Amino acid sequence: MEKINIKVETVTPLYTGNAFGNMSEIEPQSIIGSLRFWFETYLKAAKELDIDYDYKSGEVNAEDYRKNILKFVNNGMSLKNAKIKSMSKLQLPSLIFGCNGLKGLIEIDKINFNSANIGNTLNLPFAIYKKKSEQNFIEIKTKGDHDRIKEKLRQQQEIRNYHFWYFPNKYFFDSFDVTFKINNSDVIEKIFYPLLNFIENYGYLGGKNNLGFGRVKFSLENKTLNSFDDFDFSAYTTDNNLLNINNVIENIKEIKDLYTIDKIGLYSITNNLLKNTKELIKELLSQKAQERIDCHFSN
Repeated sequence: MEKINIKVETVTPLYTGNAFGNMSEIEPQSIIGSLRFWFETYLKAAKELDIDYDYKSGEVNAEDYRKNILKFVNNGMSLKNAKIKSMSKLQLPSLIFGCNGLKGLIEIDKINFNSANIGNTLNLPFAIYKKKSEQNFIEIKTKGDHDRIKEKLRQQQEIRNYHFWYFPNKYFFDSFDVTFKINNSDVIEKIFYPLLNFIENYGYLGGKNNLGFGRVKFSLENKTLNSFDDFDFSAYTTDNNLLNINNVIENIKEIKDLYTIDKIGLYSITNNLLKNTKELIKELLSQKAQERIDCHFSN
């Protein structure tokens, strides 16, 4: 088992609220859950994982596993291939992040962060809204203002003509440190680092991703993350081919193209006039809202 220290810098706010919708700390299970989600997303896009894979379906009986390894080795199989064959019914996410009866290879030991950076440090509004036919947003500072605006729109029978988006009153915006426990050193450079690289370029941590929350950058100790751009699953499958993290990505010019490709679509906002996180979020939401309207009328 090795411990790996990773520095995480938030590009957009990080939200890891608990089951009650509150955030008082950076929840380890949310971070691990995000790593697993994007690992599964990559594998599905690479056609290395069944599209209907259910993490709850994986299960390992430790005694049967040991017996199968011994049987295969006695039949002349190498120890490596005997282990792979004994786990052949499990898919990669279950092997790496665990399942019933099998401990995951990637865990979080501790997270160090400044709790003063949890809150509404960017002064985000309670909500923003806009008329569906217009581009400009209106900020709503408080819940009381929100309730009055909605009631007025209902009385005017106009509520269905507006979009509303709600921001959490607590989130994290700063850098923090995560110490991971890697229970197989072979995983570090072949799976763990490429996964972090993939998430930094294309994914998110935590929740509220529809608001643009969760974009981060990772820093390694004495290593450059972008040099780890190939997954190597040879220790867990009989396939020795490397899988590049970028091969499942397709750049798209319009959001609607997301519905017509079989890869992960990458849509980039290139508006140089956007000066801060709040403006970037508004631009993203505006384009997504317009796309929903266009799809509605095209159907």
